[in-house]
Amino acid sequence: MARAPVQNRVTSFLGGGSLGGAGRVPPVIGLLIALTFVATIVGVVGARHGFPLVAYSVLIADRLRSFELWRSFSWVFFEADPWSLLMSCMVLYWVGRELVLRWGQGRFVVVYLSLSMAIAALVFSLSLAYRPLGALPYLGSWPILDALVIVWASYYPTRQMRMFFIVTLSGAQLVWATVGMTVVMSLFYGLESFIPHFLAEALALAWVYAPSPRELWLERKLRGMESKRRASHLHSVPRESKDASESEQPPGGRWLN
Repeated sequence: MARAPVQNRVTSFLGGGSLGGAGRVPPVIGLLIALTFVATIVGVVGARHGFPLVAYSVLIADRLRSFELWRSFSWVFFEADPWSLLMSCMVLYWVGRELVLRWGQGRFVVVYLSLSMAIAALVFSLSLAYRPLGALPYLGSWPILDALVIVWASYYPTRQMRMFFIVTLSGAQLVWATVGMTVVMSLFYGLESFIPHFLAEALALAWVYAPSPRELWLERKLRGMESKRRASHLHSVPRESKDASESEQPPGGRWLN
């Protein structure tokens, strides 16, 4: 089963109040943590007693082809081991709390679930080109948390934090440390196991660094206004008027063409 070993415990070991510190847990963060915890425990206990809840929830691209569409979001609520469960809940609290304060609870839930479904759709698309990918199971919220960490770090590029309680990083450095850790772990455990992580990080980087459609529209409009301003002093000259006398020239200058 695809896991994010000690890897993207990311940014997990960020100490000293580096990710939001203590405070009231937003209801939506508390709900996501509770759902993840309960689903994981029920899944683990159920698997030992013949109730394959995890098997019906894990992301498998070939099963999406059979219209088991709930797998596109259910996979992020189950962790593979106690360490993953603990760290995912901690990072969800640290990062999610401040993102909820910026976005609001409704938008946070939409982003969280949209990321899970977007990754599932991309994995499915890739499996059409690379068939072995279709049978691989993916489980756990770490791809989503990687993306949220990158977005969070882009909001606080100068904030200092300690990774693994040793290395001090700024928010801007954390973005690339997250990607770098995924690359390193994929070299150890295989690229296929980290496809969702790379997809999530690519989506987050595009969100952070790529211009939005509105920004592109405003930039295009600004260029058009600037072009009109520069051309406002130019005048059209009919072909038959090339030899016009000085008296026929416009006030304040010569004809330009």
